[in-house]
Amino acid sequence: MDNGSRPVSQFIETSYDTVWTIALTFKSALKHWIQTDYFNNTVPSFSNVNYSRISRLRQTFYSIIENVQFLGVSGPVSFQGPDRIGIVAVYQHQGDHLRPLAIHDPAKNSFDFHCSQCVPVIWQGDRVPRDKKIIRHRQATISSTVFLIGCAFCIFGIVLAVCFLAFNLYYRKLRYIKLSSPILNDVAVIGCILVYTAVVVLGLDDSILPLNVFPFICTLRVLLFAAGFSLAFGAMFAKTYRVHQILTRAHTGLLKNKLLRDKHLLFMIGALLILDSAIVFVWVLVDPMQRQITNLTTIASEDDEDIWYISQLATCHSNHLQKWTGAFYVYKGLLLIFGVYMAWETRSVKIPALNDSQYIGMNVYNVVLMSISVVVLSNILSMEPTLAYIVESSFMFLSTTVTLCLLFVPKVREGQW
Repeated sequence: MDNGSRPVSQFIETSYDTVWTIALTFKSALKHWIQTDYFNNTVPSFSNVNYSRISRLRQTFYSIIENVQFLGVSGPVSFQGPDRIGIVAVYQHQGDHLRPLAIHDPAKNSFDFHCSQCVPVIWQGDRVPRDKKIIRHRQATISSTVFLIGCAFCIFGIVLAVCFLAFNLYYRKLRYIKLSSPILNDVAVIGCILVYTAVVVLGLDDSILPLNVFPFICTLRVLLFAAGFSLAFGAMFAKTYRVHQILTRAHTGLLKNKLLRDKHLLFMIGALLILDSAIVFVWVLVDPMQRQITNLTTIASEDDEDIWYISQLATCHSNHLQKWTGAFYVYKGLLLIFGVYMAWETRSVKIPALNDSQYIGMNVYNVVLMSISVVVLSNILSMEPTLAYIVESSFMFLSTTVTLCLLFVPKVREGQW
């Protein structure tokens, strides 16, 4: 307050120095223009300045003001470009008050933390805060424990499949096995082994794979699942198709002449396998899959609030991924629908020569139910790699193992060796 009880502005010292700066700048500008004969022998005056050339005037003032230096009321006055270089006081909120911590002197280019008015720095939590947030990335990967358990189950499944395959090959000439088309059973077992292998490959991610191998594994997954499905389900589909043909032609008298042989069914399975390979080949050639990083959640560190972790998930991606997977879903879906239809049509067939037709029908229902479940759940849980792998591998392992058991356990149990 002054003697007249009127409030004094907190900017009065700065305003005074600003006026002095303007005066010194104008003085230097006039001197410069006189020396360069800017006024063409007219009276030097700001009224004779050509203000239409603003950019040139601004540049002149900038170059002059950088050389202005004087001791003002608010402290040393100097400039770097249009910005003032002066004594800077650093304050910190401590409780409900703003306390001075240090003084920066541009002449010495140093901070003084021991000035007469300075107080010690107080850091919340006794930790010096950072000037920015530190972002760190963490890869969201499948739990190694879960992956190893999944591998153990798949190895058990492969061993079981190999045992059934050996059983089928060893006893293939016996009447009970021979009537069930042992060569188609062999194809189904090979398909199941491919599915078990695909489940193991599905668990390979950034925690295991080098970056340059990731795209190859993406393609291998698709090929193994497609081929395994075509062989395992294709064998059951072919068997069901033959039973359906026998049922529909039983009253025509063409049963013996038109009965589908194993070689015809193998050709049907081979066609499915070739179609799978062709789709994957064109996919890799036209739109190869690559490793794509997706940011998931951002979480602050429990130990340091200035550190934030961004979870990242590496996935297989191509420019038209949905179109390629959609093609597989449509093609496999139609096959499943047709298989369910024929299994339902032949549900009551009890022909000794077709001793496993009912179990094949049960397998078709099993594959359809599990396939739909895996597709739906894998899309829902796509951002939770460990949970997604648990669900997907469990359903695929269960479906494949049930398929094997329905095909071979009745033969092992009821056969007379």
